[in-house]
Amino acid sequence: MSKPDSERPCQRESDAVAYLQDELPARERAEFAAHIENCGACRSLVESAGNVLNALKQDSAAAVPSHDLVSDIMARIPAAEWQERPERILRPQFSLPALAGAAAVILISVAAGLFFLFNDTTPARENNTALSRQPDGTGIVAPDTTPARNSAIVSGLAWLRNAQEPDGSWNAAKWGAPESHTVGVTALSMLALLADTCGDPDNADSIKRAVAFLCKNQDTNGAFGPQCANSMYNHGIAAVALIKAGRADSLAGDAALDKACDLAVRYICSAQQTGGGWGYTAGNSDRPNTSVSVWQLQALLAAKDGGQSGLAENIRRATMWLGNMVDGTGQMGYSNTEQSPPTQGTLTAAGLLCLAAADPALQKNGKFSGMFAAILSGMSSPDDRPDYYRSYFITRALRLSGDNDARTRITAKIEGNLIASQTRQGPAAGSWETRDQWTSAGGLVYNTSMAILALE
Repeated sequence: MSKPDSERPCQRESDAVAYLQDELPARERAEFAAHIENCGACRSLVESAGNVLNALKQDSAAAVPSHDLVSDIMARIPAAEWQERPERILRPQFSLPALAGAAAVILISVAAGLFFLFNDTTPARENNTALSRQPDGTGIVAPDTTPARNSAIVSGLAWLRNAQEPDGSWNAAKWGAPESHTVGVTALSMLALLADTCGDPDNADSIKRAVAFLCKNQDTNGAFGPQCANSMYNHGIAAVALIKAGRADSLAGDAALDKACDLAVRYICSAQQTGGGWGYTAGNSDRPNTSVSVWQLQALLAAKDGGQSGLAENIRRATMWLGNMVDGTGQMGYSNTEQSPPTQGTLTAAGLLCLAAADPALQKNGKFSGMFAAILSGMSSPDDRPDYYRSYFITRALRLSGDNDARTRITAKIEGNLIASQTRQGPAAGSWETRDQWTSAGGLVYNTSMAILALE
């Protein structure tokens, strides 16, 4: 017997998190605000969750843990428990209704401690990287963080290799994300392994097995993964990973890999919308957006750099569409120039990287300067809460900057926070457990892969 409409969950409940955290573009935020006026379920969810968050924030201001609680908690869990079901202990999944229901327990017991733990603001986790200037005052000098950075990368890659499944994948569901995103997180892990600047020889076997998994999960049309709501994310990231893998000496000349890359690029071209961008699914059914489009364009640019021909028109249309998403202040919009999510330059950095790669001359014109100025403006008072996706694109974009002081200052801040927040004890040692706004989509594997890529 089916439930009455009044008892069925609203399909828009998932937007409540983004609404509360002010992460929806202006238009979508306004639409959701209007929606909750008429939807009791969503309105109740927003109100109850908002009360929880406000209470947690008030309690956190009054009680600051004297040290990082993670090591104490880890040390008190018997080893047998880790061996029995580590995934159950390490990877709890929470929904907003569950969070609201547990609020009383959390507030009575360890609200303040958990708030600081999950928001990464304890004194023990602060980035105290000191920056100084040259004796003549001409430029900022950052301390040498190379040993710490390399150590973080090595341990992070070791965790990824250990988390890989026998079939070569990284199971998204096992690590806190939808199973339909397994192809995407597998590709992100591949990219992290391929980017290893420390040259660990153990990466090669993991990369080969991941390549085999992705190739097996490509259909006859060239698409990777299931046809889900975010299928073009899966496809674009997988295409970038495989094209880059094809350049590795150990995989050069692999006929199966070459064929998979060729089919993947053809699928991207066929899925491109008339205006030049891409949506969450193939074709013109979804509005194109920059977040999905930058991955498709990265794949096309990588394929072109690898010698694949016939892509000039697709790249031209994509770069024209992407360039039209930049507003007068240099900010990159989401689906139009009026939709600039408050994510401190993530989309602008991603778009800048693609546009500069497609047209190096862009780095000498006003659009590049405006976009970089927008990135610096967004990072002038950076939010210390983790955002692995943002960290990756911002650090990549900073490499194109002629402002050495800004590049050194911001990169040191990002790297310091990432190094300090890496888990160092227990079975999760080497990973990044602290959640960001996208962890629910990619899980612990996404966190760790993107953090490593930001450090590479």
